Amino acid sequence: MVVDGRTKLFGIIGHPIEQVRSPAAINPLLADAGVNALLVPFHVLPDQFDTTLAGLMKLDNLYGLVVTVPYKIRARELVARVLPSGARIGAINALRRERDGTWTGDNFDGKGFVRALPVAEDEFVKLKALLLGAGGAGAAIADALIDFGIGALTVYDLDESKAITLVNRL
Repeated sequence: MVVDGRTKLFGIIGHPIEQVRSPAAINPLLADAGVNALLVPFHVLPDQFDTTLAGLMKLDNLYGLVVTVPYKIRARELVARVLPSGARIGAINALRRERDGTWTGDNFDGKGFVRALPVAEDEFVKLKALLLGAGGAGAAIADALIDFGIGALTVYDLDESKAITLVNRL
């Protein structure tokens, strides 16, 4: 693939960033599909997050961002719209530039987890789940399990108030 002025850029932002595997997985798929796009990892330090994201979001050839630790909650505050699952979870991990130049955020962590389970979608109503941990990942998984129609969900966290807050929010 040749990177040129027509290349659509996507970024993945985190601190640290060395652990991300998305670019190595996604870039070959884009190239094989003949899409002139590139996913680039960006190491953004916590004290530079807001200004860095604000600057990146002004790049006209940046079409989307993936957000990883520790920025999923902070990123939510920088988009014009948050889709329903991102709002329920309270954090986003994906930002998309809209045609009008504004940005929309959502969270697909939980959906990815649930879709990887060896369960047919119409079977979720028969299942019961125990979720251990009501933090960011737990909130995303709980939201997706509910969205997929889980029969019953019990949420446990060492900090009982976090579990109660999550259950009330969802």
